[in-house]
Amino acid sequence: MGFYGNHSLQLDEKGRMRIPAAYRDELGTGFALAKGPDGSIYVLSAEKAAEFESSLEKLLKGRTLFDAKAQLAINAMAEAIDYPIPDDQNRFMLKANFKRHASIKKDIYVTGAVDKLAIWSAERYENVLEGGDFDKLMGVVDAMLSEDAKISEDKPGADIKE
Repeated sequence: MGFYGNHSLQLDEKGRMRIPAAYRDELGTGFALAKGPDGSIYVLSAEKAAEFESSLEKLLKGRTLFDAKAQLAINAMAEAIDYPIPDDQNRFMLKANFKRHASIKKDIYVTGAVDKLAIWSAERYENVLEGGDFDKLMGVVDAMLSEDAKISEDKPGADIKE
């Protein structure tokens, strides 16, 4: 099914939030938070989080502890994921480093991002997704779709219908 739409929320006085009810069944139990681009925070299903961890483990193979650049990059990626534990009311704490990354104070948006959710500060959401960049973002989507179409046209047998 996937994740679509958006919900406007606020952190409570203790800095906790809930995943909107509309997304909980699709997300399942045992989700992860990961720092995303442009100051977003991704909410990943347990399956997506496992894929992320697996990719980090692959990066480690063949690297020594003394490959400082590689170790620093891997540490940064490992630090960028968290596994919050919701309380009985489905609230969980957004850690300070995640709030700093996303410039979150109180008002937030939780948006669907097809295979994951994204958490944005209200200000970033309004600037990035609702601001004047929407047409540019649609241009990026159009280019991606055109690229995918070209790739499938270039594949042998792409014109064969089943």
